[in-house]
Amino acid sequence: MKKSIQAIMDPSKNPLLRLSLALRFQIMLLLSVMWSLIFCAMAGIFVWYPTYVLAHVVLLSVGTLVTALVFRSASKQ
Repeated sequence: MKKSIQAIMDPSKNPLLRLSLALRFQIMLLLSVMWSLIFCAMAGIFVWYPTYVLAHVVLLSVGTLVTALVFRSASKQ
């Protein structure tokens, strides 16, 4: 596990070794921000999951209702 972490986090051992120090810092900073946003979004989805499920059920119900009304109207004509 220690080698895996060093391969990613240690600037003298990761694949960015050949880049300049400033560019390495910028890339690692952008990667850290990206992963922070990903984990925050994942946590937010788990917190708001019931709302998302309810919204999807409502949209599915409305879509089914509209489709049924269109088909019923078309069959009467």
